[in-house]
Amino acid sequence: MFNFNRINFKLVILIIVIALVTFFGGNYLFNHYNVSQPLINELIEMEEIKEVELLTNSGKTDIEIKPDNNIDNFYVFYDRINKIADNHLEDSKGQINILNNSNQHLEKIYHDIHFALYEGISSSEFTVMKDNIDEIINNKQLSEYNLWVDNEKVYLQLVDANNYLYKIVPRYVSSNSLKRGDIDG
Repeated sequence: MFNFNRINFKLVILIIVIALVTFFGGNYLFNHYNVSQPLINELIEMEEIKEVELLTNSGKTDIEIKPDNNIDNFYVFYDRINKIADNHLEDSKGQINILNNSNQHLEKIYHDIHFALYEGISSSEFTVMKDNIDEIINNKQLSEYNLWVDNEKVYLQLVDANNYLYKIVPRYVSSNSLKRGDIDG
């Protein structure tokens, strides 16, 4: 029969605590030096990026990007970030959030065009959507305006001197994305 009186429970608890700290600390260090830091380093090397922040959210890693003012092609910029994130994070990749440096003028323009944007997405008539947005934007004073469509999303770039507004709108909305708040509109 096993004698429990001979067990030093303080020593057992100490060993368990040390094992847990070692495991979780090692896991953190591994992720930091082999996943997070290389991802941040690769993204920050892009000349269009000022700052990168990684946020952990429900087991996924969200990426917040503060861009510079000189993004020539927002679609190519976002696609490049997405591929880098896929390479480093694989299944743990969350959302990529591009932080805006907007102003009232850009917000007003976006408000004016968002109806045509969502109507074009829901009808899949993208040339009509582009024509409608072109017509709305025609009399607005902007430094730059671009619109791209791929199989999954619509990308909008509005630039007013040193201010910019970027929107990425999914083409297909699932009930799960509505619950999670994935819509960037």
